[in-house]
Amino acid sequence: SRVHEIARTSPERHYATRIPVTALASCDGVYSITSIEMSRRGPQRLESSVLAARRALCAIYHLVKDNLSNQNELRHAGGVKVVVYMLGAADEPINKWAAAALAMLVHNNAENKMEAGEEAMERLLFVLQATGSVSVQQKVLWALMNLMHACEQNQQALRALQGVPLVLHQALSSEDDKVVARAVGCMRNAAAQCSANCAELVQHGALQLLSQLHESSTEQLRLLCKSALDNL
Repeated sequence: SRVHEIARTSPERHYATRIPVTALASCDGVYSITSIEMSRRGPQRLESSVLAARRALCAIYHLVKDNLSNQNELRHAGGVKVVVYMLGAADEPINKWAAAALAMLVHNNAENKMEAGEEAMERLLFVLQATGSVSVQQKVLWALMNLMHACEQNQQALRALQGVPLVLHQALSSEDDKVVARAVGCMRNAAAQCSANCAELVQHGALQLLSQLHESSTEQLRLLCKSALDNL
């Protein structure tokens, strides 16, 4: 909790080694604990561990936000993989903060995108399909969008994992503006200089959907739709 508070309230302070690894240790420990049957550990121990994981992921999110040094330090410490492994937990706040932390870890960081790779794409799509939480959907789509930005490996992974229809479904069915915008952002980044993804998106009706959204949306969403249509 203290690490989270320092990171959240003091963004100008850089903890390139000690604090990120401290937060990472909490995540790594809770992943091991929550993988064991509840009956062997007891519900109180499990609840305490889940709370620790939430706080650790919050801390990581704030530590790596707009901080390339901490992004890289987390990768060197194995933190990208740990955050990825937290996705798919039977706890919505863990999934939300793991996706948010991952979105920040890979933001404009090519090495972290490669480190997260197909495993991250697969877990994010699993969470997106399973969750009914709007806030989790927002964060998962944000992470997918950042993972695919200028990264051919992750663009291809979306198609290989049959994620295109799922992303389109979010844009088509959600009543939340942020979910729709980030789904459109995923389409835009998936299509960028990737002809195979463009064909897949068109096959599943992306042109019609984007054209409809472009006509009836806010100015910000119209700009996203135009960018996605240009890429297609």
